[in-house]
Amino acid sequence: GQVPGQAPDRAPDRAPDRAPDRAPDRAPDRAPDRAPDRAPDRAPDRAPDGQVRIGLSRGVYPAADKRTAKAAIEAPVMRLARRMVKAGLFPGGLSAEDCFERLHISYGSPDEVAARLASDRVLPLATDLIVQFSPAAPPLDEAIAALELLATQVAPALGWQPRRPEPDGPGPAT
Repeated sequence: GQVPGQAPDRAPDRAPDRAPDRAPDRAPDRAPDRAPDRAPDRAPDRAPDGQVRIGLSRGVYPAADKRTAKAAIEAPVMRLARRMVKAGLFPGGLSAEDCFERLHISYGSPDEVAARLASDRVLPLATDLIVQFSPAAPPLDEAIAALELLATQVAPALGWQPRRPEPDGPGPAT
């Protein structure tokens, strides 16, 4: 089917992890944050206020410390890495730390996660930072604890502030 906003005479692009043929800019030894040296072939999406919005998605896993975070996410990250190697998107023989780096996963204490995100060279280009646990799928209680660390420590360290309720207006953002 046709992708919204895409010309009908053009086939939709496939996600890089599903593409059978690698373009030179997607070679397995090239970091995934290296954008191809070409301009997009359509105008960027705009928010209702007319502003261009650019979302940056990054994997995160804050925990009490780096060792605890790594223990929680290493197995699912390495499963994903094996699939990426099999698809020809990652070279073989990567360490867990190499895989975390290639997948842009920030993990560890809230300070470590915030520092890693703040040093991301793509972040200054983004209007929205989108964080996710994927490929990790923590149990509900661990996910809630990680979300609390994101909201109370990581996000404020990056400059985020919760929206304050307006007098006689809507409450805080959910």
